[in-house]
Amino acid sequence: MRAVYFLAKKDPPLRLLPSIMEMMKELGTPHISDSSITYTNEISGREFLIAIAKTIEYEIWEELSDATAFGVMIDESTDITTTKHLDIYVSYVTKQEARFLCHVPLKLV
Repeated sequence: MRAVYFLAKKDPPLRLLPSIMEMMKELGTPHISDSSITYTNEISGREFLIAIAKTIEYEIWEELSDATAFGVMIDESTDITTTKHLDIYVSYVTKQEARFLCHVPLKLV
């Protein structure tokens, strides 16, 4: 799961996960060298990424519930497939930082 988190933070394609996992095995990374590790493909990587994203979003909602004040910034963006999205950022007093909250696909009416 750390390899998937690393890829998410550095932003290379998730299709590199099998190669990175193979390199980690060759380097003798603890718990990766075990031949019973089977979650090394791109599909598993996507599932791990979704789990990580849900955990982070939950933590942000928890922090927001404890905040004494917060601000919201909303922006519309279009991805490479020309799908429009609504990006929601929040900043709150407890952390003194802006955090990305969610990315909502917009439906044209």
